[in-house]
Amino acid sequence: MILMASVVLTLTAASGLAATPAGSYSGDEALNQLAASHNVSKDDIVQLRAQGWSWNELGDALAVAKRSGRSLQDVAADRDSGLSWARISEKSGFEFQSVSSDARHAARQAKKADEQRRPERKPEEPPLPSGPAPGVPPGMQQTPPPAP
Repeated sequence: MILMASVVLTLTAASGLAATPAGSYSGDEALNQLAASHNVSKDDIVQLRAQGWSWNELGDALAVAKRSGRSLQDVAADRDSGLSWARISEKSGFEFQSVSSDARHAARQAKKADEQRRPERKPEEPPLPSGPAPGVPPGMQQTPPPAP
């Protein structure tokens, strides 16, 4: 059980996805929908992100896997072996150009799901201005007391 939690935390940290205290993710629904619409598991998507795949590469892989009927892992293995998306598509009997718009759409969906999974960030407060306050004559400016 501890090992499994360690693996999940390691994959989560490596993929840049932030877990909530309950161990679930916000935006899981969007990621589940993306996985379901491409007949892959959410874990397969998270695993490729943990391996450093960009959302564009992941979108390409999802589109090719869906069109070819091959597993996402098989398509990813071809890509990792150095084959281009055009060559991977040709092996499966179609031109990559025929799925490129689907690939861009999948990449946008995946990126949106990832953004929903990340915790909200508070906007940073602007830095305090340095130097004299605007409109205060030079002789009227307060200076900080000397350090003891």
